[in-house]
Amino acid sequence: MAEYSIINKNRVVHYIHTLKYDKVKIKMIPDTLKNHTRLALEQATVKILTNQGGFKGTGFFINPDGYILTAWHCLVPDINCGATITVETIEGDTFTAQLDKKKSVEDWDIAVLKIDNTTEHCVPLGLITEENRGDEVIAIGYPASYIEGRGIGVYDGIINQLLKLEQTDIDAFETTAIEGPGQSGGLIYHFATQRLIGLAKEIYFNEITKTTGLAVRFESLFEKWPQAINPSRLLGRTI
Repeated sequence: MAEYSIINKNRVVHYIHTLKYDKVKIKMIPDTLKNHTRLALEQATVKILTNQGGFKGTGFFINPDGYILTAWHCLVPDINCGATITVETIEGDTFTAQLDKKKSVEDWDIAVLKIDNTTEHCVPLGLITEENRGDEVIAIGYPASYIEGRGIGVYDGIINQLLKLEQTDIDAFETTAIEGPGQSGGLIYHFATQRLIGLAKEIYFNEITKTTGLAVRFESLFEKWPQAINPSRLLGRTI
């Protein structure tokens, strides 16, 4: 049995194709919505570079004021040596960025950058719960961008499980949408909430879980920087 529903949220029309098999319900995001979302997320994604190490990883705009998130480990050790940080958009525009240590959460691998420009290409942050296990997500980033000819990548996946990392107590989740080095610091977008729910941290390097990676959730960032939460903005209105 198939059901089709149209949900209108803040002028963004979502087409969700729901298949029911007995008591199991599987939601599939149609290609039209995925394509719209992909293009919007690519516009919000940037390369992270320094004048000492070149390409360092991926980042993304989270509000119109020019704030960017990336992974703290992408900037080390360059930031300890006074390196200049540059971000590059998908159109090739470059901007000098400053590290905002007061808003960053180093222990959770979250770095907050700021450029002196505004942007229309940004996506708000959000949170997930155990109820979101199995939900579809999309990740955007530059895996292996240090290899000539490799551009931005788009990776579909699901939320495998929520977990707290041992020793660090970082709230994270496993996802199949993280592919490899260079994607660190990139965004994980959750279709159900229309929010960015994680920052790509690392991929497992073993045969059993080699297609699974870890993403950091934003609880600690919201606690340290409450203004990072903007409940009024959805993807379709922000970009």
